[in-house]
Amino acid sequence: MVTRKLLIASGIVGILLAYISHMELPDMVAIHFGEDGLPDSWVSSSNNFLIWSLFHVVFVTFFLAVPVFLNKLPADLINLPNREYWLAPDKREKTLLEMETRFNVFGAFLNVTFMALGILNFNANKSDPVQMNENSILTIGLFVLIFVILWIRAFYARFKAKDAGQGKEGAE
Repeated sequence: MVTRKLLIASGIVGILLAYISHMELPDMVAIHFGEDGLPDSWVSSSNNFLIWSLFHVVFVTFFLAVPVFLNKLPADLINLPNREYWLAPDKREKTLLEMETRFNVFGAFLNVTFMALGILNFNANKSDPVQMNENSILTIGLFVLIFVILWIRAFYARFKAKDAGQGKEGAE
């Protein structure tokens, strides 16, 4: 599945970026910044690498595991519009595959978002004085908000309607 490969690849790239940052940054790096963009918490470069890598490992693991768990759940425990229709025995496998695709895209988006945050963290730690670009953080936050709203809306819209390809005899 292409989206599964995308999810895994985005996680690997995120870990590689974290490693490159680790190799290029000083021994101690700012990991958190206050309202003024100035650092207020520091960690070793090694711990910084582990933290950023852990985000990507958790995202990939979680989004790969979601379809496995959904496949094992009874239909009444899955919150989905028109659940009875979409999780009927003849449609369940296709529906869960489509849900997996959508979750993989969401997970890949989170990986890319955290890559962008990692790059901002890298740039902040390379600047003199060390300072985070607050406007960039706000821009990323806005993109995340827009993506999540659109993703939820598309997910709901897809499963709100029953299959459009069915004729009247299938809609009874």
